[in-house]
Amino acid sequence: MVTTTFPDLAQIIPIGRILSARVLRINDEIRKAADWYDFRLVDLYDAPSMTHPDTWSADRVHGSPKGHALFAAAAAEALGLPGSNHDWAEIGDRPVRQSLRSMAYSQALWTQNLLMPWLWRHVRGRSAGDGRGPRRPRLESVAA
Repeated sequence: MVTTTFPDLAQIIPIGRILSARVLRINDEIRKAADWYDFRLVDLYDAPSMTHPDTWSADRVHGSPKGHALFAAAAAEALGLPGSNHDWAEIGDRPVRQSLRSMAYSQALWTQNLLMPWLWRHVRGRSAGDGRGPRRPRLESVAA
């Protein structure tokens, strides 16, 4: 079994600074549980690659294709698979720093397009999945 800690959300999403103390507490509990149950742990919190914008999709919650590749490499390392290493945690080429104006604009767009609609649904007791049917309504075999 492999589990992960949360990355440093303060570096990823605007509301992350508000959640920082809670994320640290949750990560401590995840580390304790991983130790107690002998799970393999991928510690994303201090990995520079996890704060790189290319790691995340536009919603900054889900991984991008690059992010999923990094998560897979991290899991491979945690499992001790041959050829795995800690390179997933590094950024590689340092990203070009955005200007303060560019970062503020990006944060404003994220808040307007993603955070506010989510908050509005949450306040009304709704979910983004309301009114949608299942993608695969019948149980089917996954064997080829």
